[in-house]
Amino acid sequence: MRKDKAWWWALGVIALGIYGFVATLQPDAHFGRILSAYGGVFVAGSLAWGMIFDGFRPDRWDIIGSVICFVAVAVDYVLAPWLLIRTYLELSARTLAPGNANLGAR
Repeated sequence: MRKDKAWWWALGVIALGIYGFVATLQPDAHFGRILSAYGGVFVAGSLAWGMIFDGFRPDRWDIIGSVICFVAVAVDYVLAPWLLIRTYLELSARTLAPGNANLGAR
């Protein structure tokens, strides 16, 4: 922390703390996905904060790490639901297949 910007860190801590607390209040059963999105926002926000308020310039490793975080969030929000839908459709097709012994057992 720099002496001339001592109060900025408190604002950042408060903002990130509020954001993290609000994320825990989500009533969704898929809290892991919410936490994943929070992680992606945290990484982007941290880099943006450093660039705007501290004059930080990210190097290639910072950018690579950020891209990895965003890819993980994309997998969680795009690929995972697609795989769940595909699995559900495959199981439904097996259940409704002709000759299935469980078809009439209700």
